Amino acid sequence: MTLGGGDLSSLRTQVALVHINSTLEAGYRSIEAERRDINAVCQGISELRAQVEEIRAKAEVEVLGSSEVQGDGEDSVKKAMTEGGKEMKLLLDSLTWWKMIWKVDEVGSLVGSAVNKAWCRDLKDQVGLKRSLTGN
Repeated sequence: MTLGGGDLSSLRTQVALVHINSTLEAGYRSIEAERRDINAVCQGISELRAQVEEIRAKAEVEVLGSSEVQGDGEDSVKKAMTEGGKEMKLLLDSLTWWKMIWKVDEVGSLVGSAVNKAWCRDLKDQVGLKRSLTGN
């Protein structure tokens, strides 16, 4: 049995269509598999972000203490900032312009050392104490 030219062309067209359909189906399956993988990665990212936020909140409490108010009505960070601000204000108020004329070269180092000594000293000490207690 011989096939005519038209029949052979039709058979080739059908075979080509079958190959194209098979290729498209394989592509769709591959895309769906990748979509599932991407969704799994996105879910993992969401879980990791939640863990990071939880760890960040725990670390803040462990390092700086609870943000809840303590017996005196202020948390430790606000208290340290207030105390540091008061000490710096005292120093800066003592630097009147006529005193600064004679201490021009010393003003920068004076303010720098005052900042190092006064600014949040208690908070820094508290963090150092917690660090030494936890061994980190």
